[in-house]
Amino acid sequence: MPMKPKRTILIKLACLACAFALLSLAGMPLYRGLYAQTSDGAYWDKLDRLQTLAEAGTPKAVFVGGSATHFGIHAALFEEETGIPAVNMGLNAGLSFQMCLDSVSPWLQPGDLLFLMPEYDYYAHAFQSVNENSVNFLFLLDPSVGKGLSARDWLRFAPEVLTTGWRNWGSAVVSALQALLPGDYTIYRRDTSNAWGDMQGQKGLTNRPILSPLHITYADRGFADGLQAYIDGFGARDIRVALLLAPFQRTCYEQNRPAIDAVAARARTLQGARLLLDLPDAVMDDTCFYDTAYHLDWPSAEAFTRRVIARARAQGLL
Repeated sequence: MPMKPKRTILIKLACLACAFALLSLAGMPLYRGLYAQTSDGAYWDKLDRLQTLAEAGTPKAVFVGGSATHFGIHAALFEEETGIPAVNMGLNAGLSFQMCLDSVSPWLQPGDLLFLMPEYDYYAHAFQSVNENSVNFLFLLDPSVGKGLSARDWLRFAPEVLTTGWRNWGSAVVSALQALLPGDYTIYRRDTSNAWGDMQGQKGLTNRPILSPLHITYADRGFADGLQAYIDGFGARDIRVALLLAPFQRTCYEQNRPAIDAVAARARTLQGARLLLDLPDAVMDDTCFYDTAYHLDWPSAEAFTRRVIARARAQGLL
Protein backbone atom coordinates (compact mmCIF):
# COMPACT_ATOMS: atom_id res chain seq x y z
CA MET A 1 0.00 0.00 0.00
CA PRO A 2 1.59 3.33 -1.09
CA MET A 3 2.39 5.87 1.60
CA LYS A 4 0.44 9.06 1.85
CA PRO A 5 2.06 12.06 0.12
CA LYS A 6 2.27 14.01 3.38
CA ARG A 7 4.09 11.18 5.14
CA THR A 8 6.48 10.81 2.19
CA ILE A 9 7.37 14.49 2.38
CA LEU A 10 8.00 14.28 6.11
CA ILE A 11 10.30 11.27 5.66
CA LYS A 12 12.24 13.09 2.94
CA LEU A 13 12.58 16.17 5.12
CA ALA A 14 13.80 14.02 8.02
CA CYS A 15 16.39 12.35 5.77
CA LEU A 16 17.56 15.74 4.50
CA ALA A 17 17.86 17.03 8.08
CA CYS A 18 19.92 13.99 9.10
CA ALA A 19 22.16 14.36 6.05
CA PHE A 20 22.63 18.05 6.84
CA ALA A 21 23.57 17.29 10.44
CA LEU A 22 25.97 14.47 9.51
CA LEU A 23 27.76 16.56 6.86
CA SER A 24 28.01 19.43 9.31
CA LEU A 25 29.53 17.19 11.99
CA ALA A 26 31.93 15.79 9.39
CA GLY A 27 33.13 19.33 8.78
CA MET A 28 34.06 19.89 12.42
CA PRO A 29 37.47 18.09 12.32
CA LEU A 30 38.53 20.34 9.43
CA TYR A 31 39.20 22.98 12.08
CA ARG A 32 42.54 21.46 13.04
CA GLY A 33 44.01 21.97 9.60
CA LEU A 34 42.18 25.15 8.64
CA TYR A 35 43.13 27.12 11.72
CA ALA A 36 46.63 25.77 12.28
CA GLN A 37 47.90 29.13 11.02
CA THR A 38 46.12 31.09 13.73
CA SER A 39 47.06 31.78 17.33
CA ASP A 40 44.75 28.88 18.23
CA GLY A 41 47.19 26.61 16.42
CA ALA A 42 49.87 27.50 18.96
CA TYR A 43 47.56 26.79 21.89
CA TRP A 44 49.11 23.48 22.89
CA ASP A 45 52.62 24.94 22.74
CA LYS A 46 51.53 27.76 25.01
CA LEU A 47 49.72 25.40 27.37
CA ASP A 48 52.75 23.08 27.54
CA ARG A 49 54.89 25.97 28.75
CA LEU A 50 52.22 27.06 31.25
CA GLN A 51 52.01 23.54 32.65
CA THR A 52 55.80 23.25 32.85
CA LEU A 53 56.00 26.50 34.81
CA ALA A 54 53.19 25.35 37.10
CA GLU A 55 54.96 22.07 37.78
CA ALA A 56 58.15 23.97 38.65
CA GLY A 57 56.16 25.69 41.41
CA THR A 58 57.81 29.10 41.06
CA PRO A 59 55.70 32.27 40.70
CA LYS A 60 55.07 33.13 37.06
CA ALA A 61 53.52 35.84 34.91
CA VAL A 62 50.68 34.82 32.59
CA PHE A 63 49.24 37.08 29.90
CA VAL A 64 45.65 36.28 28.85
CA GLY A 65 43.68 37.78 25.99
CA GLY A 66 42.94 37.49 22.29
CA SER A 67 45.24 38.01 19.33
CA ALA A 68 46.06 41.52 20.58
CA THR A 69 47.89 39.76 23.41
CA HIS A 70 49.38 37.17 21.06
CA PHE A 71 50.79 39.95 18.86
CA GLY A 72 51.28 42.73 21.39
CA ILE A 73 53.05 41.09 24.35
CA HIS A 74 56.58 39.68 24.42
CA ALA A 75 56.63 37.29 27.34
CA ALA A 76 60.25 36.45 26.51
CA LEU A 77 61.23 40.10 26.92
CA PHE A 78 59.16 40.37 30.11
CA GLU A 79 60.99 37.38 31.57
CA GLU A 80 64.37 38.74 30.51
CA GLU A 81 63.77 42.17 32.05
CA THR A 82 62.04 41.07 35.26
CA GLY A 83 63.47 37.63 35.96
CA ILE A 84 59.91 36.25 36.33
CA PRO A 85 59.10 33.19 34.18
CA ALA A 86 56.37 34.21 31.74
CA VAL A 87 54.04 32.80 29.11
CA ASN A 88 51.90 34.51 26.49
CA MET A 89 48.48 32.79 26.49
CA GLY A 90 46.99 35.19 23.95
CA LEU A 91 44.54 33.27 21.74
CA ASN A 92 41.66 34.50 19.62
CA ALA A 93 39.20 37.25 20.49
CA GLY A 94 36.53 35.18 18.77
CA LEU A 95 36.56 32.92 21.83
CA SER A 96 34.60 33.95 24.87
CA PHE A 97 36.87 35.53 27.47
CA GLN A 98 35.56 32.98 29.95
CA MET A 99 37.14 30.25 27.80
CA CYS A 100 40.43 32.13 27.70
CA LEU A 101 40.42 32.28 31.52
CA ASP A 102 39.23 28.69 31.99
CA SER A 103 42.10 27.45 29.82
CA VAL A 104 44.70 28.87 32.24
CA SER A 105 42.90 28.77 35.60
CA PRO A 106 43.84 25.17 36.57
CA TRP A 107 47.53 26.02 36.19
CA LEU A 108 47.58 29.21 38.24
CA GLN A 109 49.04 29.14 41.75
CA PRO A 110 49.34 31.50 44.73
CA GLY A 111 51.86 34.23 44.01
CA ASP A 112 51.33 34.20 40.24
CA LEU A 113 50.86 37.47 38.38
CA LEU A 114 47.96 37.38 35.92
CA PHE A 115 47.73 40.07 33.23
CA LEU A 116 44.28 40.33 31.60
CA MET A 117 44.03 42.20 28.30
CA PRO A 118 40.54 41.77 26.78
CA GLU A 119 40.00 43.33 23.38
CA TYR A 120 37.60 46.28 23.44
CA ASP A 121 34.94 44.31 21.58
CA TYR A 122 34.68 41.94 24.55
CA TYR A 123 33.20 44.68 26.70
CA ALA A 124 30.16 44.89 24.40
CA HIS A 125 29.31 41.19 24.59
CA ALA A 126 28.31 38.61 27.13
CA PHE A 127 31.11 37.16 29.23
CA GLN A 128 30.37 33.70 27.84
CA SER A 129 29.58 33.96 24.13
CA VAL A 130 28.81 31.10 21.77
CA ASN A 131 30.17 31.28 18.22
CA GLU A 132 32.12 29.22 15.69
CA ASN A 133 35.45 29.98 17.35
CA SER A 134 34.32 28.88 20.80
CA VAL A 135 32.67 25.76 19.35
CA ASN A 136 35.80 24.72 17.46
CA PHE A 137 37.97 25.41 20.48
CA LEU A 138 35.76 23.51 22.90
CA PHE A 139 35.07 20.46 20.73
CA LEU A 140 38.40 20.08 18.93
CA LEU A 141 41.16 21.91 20.77
CA ASP A 142 40.54 21.56 24.49
CA PRO A 143 37.29 19.90 25.67
CA SER A 144 38.50 20.19 29.28
CA VAL A 145 37.68 23.90 29.16
CA GLY A 146 34.01 22.92 29.07
CA LYS A 147 34.07 21.20 32.46
CA GLY A 148 32.42 24.19 34.13
CA LEU A 149 29.57 24.43 31.61
CA SER A 150 26.06 23.53 32.69
CA ALA A 151 23.62 21.38 30.69
CA ARG A 152 21.91 24.59 29.60
CA ASP A 153 25.25 25.95 28.35
CA TRP A 154 25.85 22.81 26.29
CA LEU A 155 22.41 23.15 24.71
CA ARG A 156 23.33 26.68 23.68
CA PHE A 157 26.26 25.24 21.73
CA ALA A 158 24.17 22.73 19.75
CA PRO A 159 22.85 25.04 16.97
CA GLU A 160 26.26 26.62 16.54
CA VAL A 161 27.88 23.19 16.10
CA LEU A 162 25.79 22.56 12.97
CA THR A 163 26.50 25.93 11.36
CA THR A 164 30.19 25.79 12.32
CA GLY A 165 30.67 22.50 10.50
CA TRP A 166 29.36 24.06 7.30
CA ARG A 167 31.55 27.12 7.76
CA ASN A 168 34.53 24.81 8.07
CA TRP A 169 33.61 23.15 4.78
CA GLY A 170 33.48 26.58 3.13
CA SER A 171 36.83 27.53 4.61
CA ALA A 172 38.31 24.25 3.34
CA VAL A 173 37.20 25.10 -0.20
CA VAL A 174 38.69 28.60 0.05
CA SER A 175 41.97 27.20 1.42
CA ALA A 176 42.14 24.66 -1.40
CA LEU A 177 41.63 27.40 -4.00
CA GLN A 178 44.26 29.60 -2.37
CA ALA A 179 46.73 26.72 -2.49
CA LEU A 180 46.39 26.75 -6.30
CA LEU A 181 47.19 30.45 -6.53
CA PRO A 182 50.64 32.07 -6.20
CA GLY A 183 51.53 33.82 -2.96
CA ASP A 184 51.25 33.10 0.73
CA TYR A 185 47.78 33.76 2.12
CA THR A 186 48.54 32.89 5.74
CA ILE A 187 49.11 35.84 8.04
CA TYR A 188 50.68 33.76 10.76
CA ARG A 189 51.17 30.11 11.52
CA ARG A 190 51.79 27.94 14.53
CA ASP A 191 55.52 27.79 13.82
CA THR A 192 55.79 31.57 13.95
CA SER A 193 55.39 31.63 17.74
CA ASN A 194 58.42 31.37 20.00
CA ALA A 195 58.83 29.18 23.09
CA TRP A 196 57.09 31.81 25.26
CA GLY A 197 54.00 31.89 22.98
CA ASP A 198 54.86 35.30 21.51
CA MET A 199 53.91 36.00 17.90
CA GLN A 200 57.04 36.60 15.83
CA GLY A 201 55.82 35.74 12.35
CA GLN A 202 55.37 39.39 11.40
CA LYS A 203 59.01 40.15 12.16
CA GLY A 204 60.64 41.85 9.19
CA LEU A 205 57.43 42.05 7.17
CA THR A 206 55.86 45.24 5.85
CA ASN A 207 53.04 46.68 7.93
CA ARG A 208 49.66 46.83 6.25
CA PRO A 209 47.37 48.27 8.91
CA ILE A 210 43.64 48.18 8.27
CA LEU A 211 41.38 50.59 10.08
CA SER A 212 38.96 48.46 12.07
CA PRO A 213 35.94 50.41 13.28
CA LEU A 214 34.35 48.99 16.40
CA HIS A 215 30.72 47.98 16.19
CA ILE A 216 29.96 48.95 19.77
CA THR A 217 28.29 51.95 21.28
CA TYR A 218 28.47 51.06 24.95
CA ALA A 219 30.22 48.79 27.45
CA ASP A 220 27.98 45.89 28.41
CA ARG A 221 27.50 45.35 32.14
CA GLY A 222 27.31 41.57 31.71
CA PHE A 223 30.91 41.24 30.63
CA ALA A 224 32.21 43.37 33.49
CA ASP A 225 30.14 41.39 36.00
CA GLY A 226 31.43 38.07 34.66
CA LEU A 227 35.02 39.28 34.67
CA GLN A 228 34.64 40.65 38.20
CA ALA A 229 33.55 37.23 39.46
CA TYR A 230 36.69 35.66 38.02
CA ILE A 231 38.90 38.42 39.45
CA ASP A 232 37.37 37.80 42.88
CA GLY A 233 38.03 34.09 42.52
CA PHE A 234 41.65 34.64 41.55
CA GLY A 235 42.10 37.01 44.48
CA ALA A 236 40.79 34.36 46.87
CA ARG A 237 43.53 32.08 45.55
CA ASP A 238 46.22 34.73 46.23
CA ILE A 239 46.77 35.30 42.52
CA ARG A 240 47.60 38.91 41.73
CA VAL A 241 45.60 40.33 38.83
CA ALA A 242 46.44 43.29 36.60
CA LEU A 243 44.21 44.70 33.87
CA LEU A 244 45.51 46.17 30.62
CA LEU A 245 43.69 48.09 27.91
CA ALA A 246 44.73 46.56 24.60
CA PRO A 247 46.88 48.57 22.17
CA PHE A 248 44.77 50.47 19.69
CA GLN A 249 45.39 52.51 16.53
CA ARG A 250 45.28 56.25 17.08
CA THR A 251 43.08 56.87 14.03
CA CYS A 252 40.67 54.14 15.11
CA TYR A 253 40.57 55.64 18.58
CA GLU A 254 39.56 59.01 17.19
CA GLN A 255 36.86 57.37 15.08
CA ASN A 256 35.53 55.27 17.97
CA ARG A 257 36.29 57.54 20.91
CA PRO A 258 32.91 57.32 22.70
CA ALA A 259 33.01 53.50 22.59
CA ILE A 260 36.64 53.27 23.73
CA ASP A 261 36.07 55.81 26.50
CA ALA A 262 33.05 53.79 27.67
CA VAL A 263 35.18 50.62 27.77
CA ALA A 264 37.90 52.38 29.75
CA ALA A 265 35.33 53.74 32.20
CA ARG A 266 33.90 50.27 32.72
CA ALA A 267 37.37 48.76 33.20
CA ARG A 268 38.06 51.30 35.96
CA THR A 269 35.07 50.00 37.94
CA LEU A 270 36.55 46.51 38.32
CA GLN A 271 37.75 45.78 41.84
CA GLY A 272 40.75 43.68 42.83
CA ALA A 273 42.63 44.18 39.54
CA ARG A 274 45.03 47.05 39.03
CA LEU A 275 44.47 48.90 35.76
CA LEU A 276 48.06 49.22 34.61
CA LEU A 277 47.45 50.63 31.15
CA ASP A 278 44.67 53.18 30.83
CA LEU A 279 43.95 55.78 28.17
CA PRO A 280 45.84 57.35 26.52
CA ASP A 281 48.74 54.96 27.22
CA ALA A 282 47.14 52.14 25.22
CA VAL A 283 46.73 54.31 22.11
CA MET A 284 49.63 53.99 19.67
CA ASP A 285 50.50 55.42 16.25
CA ASP A 286 48.94 53.73 13.22
CA THR A 287 52.40 52.78 11.90
CA CYS A 288 52.93 50.50 14.92
CA PHE A 289 50.35 47.98 13.72
CA TYR A 290 50.95 45.03 11.45
CA ASP A 291 47.56 44.34 9.89
CA THR A 292 44.63 45.45 12.05
CA ALA A 293 43.81 47.90 14.81
CA TYR A 294 45.00 45.35 17.38
CA HIS A 295 48.09 43.56 16.03
CA LEU A 296 51.34 45.33 16.84
CA ASP A 297 54.44 44.75 14.77
CA TRP A 298 57.54 43.25 16.41
CA PRO A 299 59.33 46.47 17.53
CA SER A 300 56.09 48.06 18.72
CA ALA A 301 55.19 44.94 20.71
CA GLU A 302 58.55 45.22 22.46
CA ALA A 303 57.84 48.87 23.23
CA PHE A 304 54.36 48.02 24.50
CA THR A 305 55.72 45.26 26.72
CA ARG A 306 58.30 47.63 28.19
CA ARG A 307 55.46 50.05 28.89
CA VAL A 308 53.63 47.30 30.78
CA ILE A 309 56.79 46.48 32.78
CA ALA A 310 57.29 50.13 33.69
CA ARG A 311 53.69 50.53 34.89
CA ALA A 312 53.87 47.28 36.86
CA ARG A 313 57.02 48.44 38.61
CA ALA A 314 55.53 51.85 39.31
CA GLN A 315 52.54 50.20 41.00
CA GLY A 316 54.64 47.80 43.05
CA LEU A 317 53.69 44.59 41.23
CA LEU A 318 57.31 43.82 40.33
